[in-house]
Order: sequence, then C-alpha cells, then structure tokens
Amino acid sequence: MKGFNVNIALCESYDNTTMSVTKFFNEVRAIDNKAKICVFSMLNYVGCEEVDLGLDYFVKCIKPEDERYQDTKIPLFSIEAKKKEENQTEEYNVFESIFAQPKEISFPTKGIYEIQVYEIGESVRLIEKAVERYKKYQESKINPISAYRFMVV
Repeated sequence: MKGFNVNIALCESYDNTTMSVTKFFNEVRAIDNKAKICVFSMLNYVGCEEVDLGLDYFVKCIKPEDERYQDTKIPLFSIEAKKKEENQTEEYNVFESIFAQPKEISFPTKGIYEIQVYEIGESVRLIEKAVERYKKYQESKINPISAYRFMVV
C-alpha cells in the first residue's frame, strides 16, 4: 500500500495514557521457554481520505539453536484499522496510530526470531485462521510489510 508505514519494536511496556514507551530491546530472556514481550507499533498513512486495512502479526524462527524449529511460525495477533480521516491539510490526509500489545509467548528454542507484519489483502481477507493466512502469504510469495529481528536467550 503506497504511503503506508508500519514500524515495530519490542519494548518493556507502553502507557496508553501518556503514550510513553519503556525500554526498547532486541534480546528476550526466556524462562522455561516462555517470555513476556510487548510489541510496539506505529502506523502512519499519508495520502488517502479513508483507511480500511487489516494487519497480521507473526513471530518466525529465523535461526534456531535447535534446527528442528527452523521456520516455526507463532501467530501473535491481528488488527483492523478503519477510519475516515479528519486531520486533513490542503495537500494530503494523514492517518496515524500508536499502540502496544503485550503477549506471553512460548518459544520452542533459543535463537534468532523475527516479528513479521503482513497486510491482510483481498486474497486472504476471508480466511478466518491466522495460520491459514500465513500459508497463503507464503504460497503467494508475499513479503511482510515490516519486520523486526530479536534474539531469544
């Protein structure tokens, strides 16, 4: 989608009231293969009067310590953004959103992981299960629109 930016990172916490982020990081300590993470997202779209989109967030194992878990995918969450923008200027319209989603995840092994964000396009919009949508992204060779790598130790 032209003019659309998705920035993601891992943070310790996010305060919705003050819109404050605490501690960005790229290393997660798993205890008994579990860890709490908070996925911070900034969405920005310039150039349209209406926004109607969906995003799928996944974690993918890129370089596992245990090779059996290569390419393991973990669905995180999906979001829908629909808005008719009122923040118009003479030149263009702007849609922006900042949010964070805390999650507890079971990681199958230590290693390098990646949060991947996919735009839910027309070809997958009617598929209910996120795992099935991910298969469709892979079959159709659709790349994520945003990605963030981190280490699980």
